[in-house]
Amino acid sequence: MNIINKIIDDIARSMIMDKEDREKLHLIVQLCKSSGVVSIMEFRQLTSLGIPIARILVTILRIPNEAVANLCTDEKITYEDLLCILSIFAQDLLVRKQIRNGYNG
Repeated sequence: MNIINKIIDDIARSMIMDKEDREKLHLIVQLCKSSGVVSIMEFRQLTSLGIPIARILVTILRIPNEAVANLCTDEKITYEDLLCILSIFAQDLLVRKQIRNGYNG
């Protein structure tokens, strides 16, 4: 089993995505893998699916929102960066779920 596919499925499940959106998320990640970067189109599609890619980049890189747009247009967000972003988001969703369910460590 591919770990990134598991992470994508976990994200989709946590966000209660329907089958079409889950498949779309897989396709977007696959397109980024093929090109090696996240284009502005894929960035927008991820955002429309509810993936807070800009917020995560702003937080991790400590840059303003406007700088994130430049990263996209200059194609400086790599596929590997996307994997890190998705992993961070998946972990955040898991922690939120555990808190909601009363997980105490």
